[in-house]
Amino acid sequence: MDLCRGLVLAFVDATCFGGKEASIYGTATGLRLLAAGFRNSVANRSESTLFDTAPNGLLVETGVQIILHWTDDLVRVASDSFSNTLRFRRLKRRYFREDTLEYSTRRASKCKPREDGGFAVAYPVLAPVYSLVIAGNSTGILHIADHIDGMAGIEFGTYNPNWPEPSEHYHSWIDGEDDVMLDCGLGLQYGRLDHRKDGSVGWMLENRVSNRDQLEMLVKGDAENRV
Repeated sequence: MDLCRGLVLAFVDATCFGGKEASIYGTATGLRLLAAGFRNSVANRSESTLFDTAPNGLLVETGVQIILHWTDDLVRVASDSFSNTLRFRRLKRRYFREDTLEYSTRRASKCKPREDGGFAVAYPVLAPVYSLVIAGNSTGILHIADHIDGMAGIEFGTYNPNWPEPSEHYHSWIDGEDDVMLDCGLGLQYGRLDHRKDGSVGWMLENRVSNRDQLEMLVKGDAENRV
């Protein structure tokens, strides 16, 4: 596969062990295109921007679409993030019959912006269109764009076929107290699809189960349990 092509895979881990973070993986070109799209939305003050999955588009179909919301209303985005994240985690907990959860969701009223006023949230929207929503003010969204560009700019060492790490990635809260992500939603993980020097992205994309199908499984499983 041509690594110069812009590819981005966005997904919310709906497996038994997932649920703490949403993930954005891509080729260097794809991540830069996505970051540029985020910056354009802020520059144009676009309240809502859709990055849709498509066979030959930027976002690969086995993931979910990204909806970017630009807003200065922290209360609204914190509330939306809390309710949607809590629903996702409850569905996952019931489906997999988890006794405990290794993560918690802070109530919206407890979420505060960064000292410079920057904030962002990430949360899954389930049915009828499964999406990863990222919402925040200009400072928050540009912070995320910088992270995505930072991931795109990583230069890998010599490929070692005997030690093919599953990914090169980092987490949103790598910035610690400087991070803009509010914990009334999901964290964000940024990674590269093309870190292998043999030119392969197949380790992440081939035979991959659709993330939409995984999320739909949780919703349908909960409905069946209530019958």
